[in-house]
Amino acid sequence: MVHIRYAQKTLLFQEKQKICMYATLIAYIKKQSVGFEPTKSATFSKAEVPRFLSKVPDVDYLTMKVALVIGIMGAYKSQELTDIKNEDLREEGSLIVITLPKTKTRSPSR
Repeated sequence: MVHIRYAQKTLLFQEKQKICMYATLIAYIKKQSVGFEPTKSATFSKAEVPRFLSKVPDVDYLTMKVALVIGIMGAYKSQELTDIKNEDLREEGSLIVITLPKTKTRSPSR
């Protein structure tokens, strides 16, 4: 069923078409997805979060650290977190300022 939802969203977004009009496509996708097992993403345990934040070098993982902290705090949506790049981070004294150019409202936010 995951593949059908993906196809449905793609058709609707790119072609402005509803998938219900393509019965053969639906049947094909269902047949191809038999036995499909989604993979679970690796996640940090509660004990691994502070270890990651303190032990991993900022030079290589600063963006991931910032996204982790912000994600835990619930400050941004998941898509906004995945869009953060190193260029969006800058230091101002002892603070790290994050500029998100693409938000739901399309206006930059800090």
